[in-house]
Amino acid sequence: MSKLAISKFFEQKLEAPLHNTVWSWGSENAKGIYLRAWNRTKIGEKFDIANSGMETDNDGRTRSGGVERAKHVKAIAQGKPGYIVAIDGYVDDSGKSHIVDYNDKAVFRILSLTVKEQGKTLAEVDYDNPILIEAIGEETDVVAIMESLEDKPKTLATLAKAEKLGWQITGINDQGVTILLKGKKTGLISYTGEFSAA
Repeated sequence: MSKLAISKFFEQKLEAPLHNTVWSWGSENAKGIYLRAWNRTKIGEKFDIANSGMETDNDGRTRSGGVERAKHVKAIAQGKPGYIVAIDGYVDDSGKSHIVDYNDKAVFRILSLTVKEQGKTLAEVDYDNPILIEAIGEETDVVAIMESLEDKPKTLATLAKAEKLGWQITGINDQGVTILLKGKKTGLISYTGEFSAA
């Protein structure tokens, strides 16, 4: 059985259709954001997912794919779960990229983003725990996060209020607990119990 075209994979398997099958570099749904990323452009073990200035071409025209990617990267930085769909391919003599293969069984959770001096944004992923397509969204260990907050009653109280309003826990970082509302709006509850949303 042949592999689905990558646009069909996003639509049928990830249930996150590409906004445009020609220029979209990723998509999102309530469970997270899915970024296509080339194995050939990795820097060390990190995926090169964005560059400063990617929103316009050399002639100053807007690049819709770059604008969309910048929006996706910002949402991941603000706490929405991000995943890499790893692809293999090549660039032809005219500079056009061609997909040869991609991982249609699992995605890699983005653990952190780093912006380099050259304006490149690199994504560190969890290679040790690839996430099977059918298990996406189930990997957040909410119980462990709640247990880690037992000595922070203000954070727990704010979190309880947020959950009543429909917010879901998506992770934990140095600033606090990251949360998500209806797959769209990201927020943070700090370790002092303060709530902020983006």
